[in-house]
Parts: sequence; C-alpha cells; structure tokens
Amino acid sequence: MLLFAFTHISHADNYYGNPLSPQNVAYKPNPESESVPLVLPASSVSATHVGQHGIRSTDTISEARLRQYLEAEHSPLAPLAAGLLDSPYWSTIIAICTIEEYSCSVNPYGSNNFWGLMANGHLLRFDSVAAGLAAENTFLEHADDTGRDTIESLNCWYVVPCSDNWIDTVLRTKAAVEAL
Repeated sequence: MLLFAFTHISHADNYYGNPLSPQNVAYKPNPESESVPLVLPASSVSATHVGQHGIRSTDTISEARLRQYLEAEHSPLAPLAAGLLDSPYWSTIIAICTIEEYSCSVNPYGSNNFWGLMANGHLLRFDSVAAGLAAENTFLEHADDTGRDTIESLNCWYVVPCSDNWIDTVLRTKAAVEAL
C-alpha cells in the first residue's frame, strides 16, 4: 500500500471534482527552467511505439538503488523512495516526472507537482512532495481503472497536445529505472 496520504492538497476541491478528462489534464513544459534534462541510455524501446507498454511497473528494485538514483538527480523524491516502491506505478511515476520536470529535480512554481497534473486549466498545487506523489498515484489508478492502462493510451489524454517525445522519454526512463 502506498504510504502517502492524499489529504494535504491545496485546491483539493478542483482535484476531487475533476474527472481528469483530456480537457483539463494537460502536459505543460516549463520553458522558464534552465535545467538540462537527463540524457537517458538507449534501450530496446523503439521510437515507433511498437506494441503497448503498461503503466504498471513490471519489475522492482531495492530502495537503496532507487534512493541513490533519485539523489544523483537531485530529486526531492529521494527521501520518499521506500513509499514510492510500494506503488504498482513507481517506475511510471518517475518516468513522468522525468519528462515533466527535468529528471524530477525542478519543483515548478513551488507547487510540489512534478507530474504536470492540472485541473480546470491550472497546475495543481500540493502542500508537500508526498501529497503530489500521492495525487499522481491516484491519477494513475484512475487511468488504470478506466482502461487507460498503457503509456500509449495516456498520449493525447494526459499529454495534450500529443507528443511522441513524451512517450519515448517515459518508455526509456521506465526501462532504465526498472533495470537499476
């Protein structure tokens, strides 16, 4: 069970009242950041998106390896490694924050939202990184429960406008972190 409470969310009424539809959940890059994204190693994942890739993690790693990886990226998620590994979506959560916020290292506008979660056209703000992480986990549970259970099915729904680069980065990151 994920160890993060989903109770410390600013604007929670927007989140809970929002069906997380394509009209109000969107990918928004942060053009103000000067950080350089992580260069990921090449993997067996093709840029042509052959097949479907599940949002659930297919493997697990040790807490120490995940923490070391996140610390190397200067990510505030590092202290949350143990709880993160409790999620069936742990590698997808890391992969999404890699593309959304420069290897999970840039906290956009102090929002504690490393995943670009939006409601009613606005970036959601969370009281803590743990609360943001819990919201992303809840979002992925919702996606899974409603049939959006592949990375490819999130494109054009979670990611608006559609982005092949988003899919490529998420797939490469998932494969890389699951292989740590």
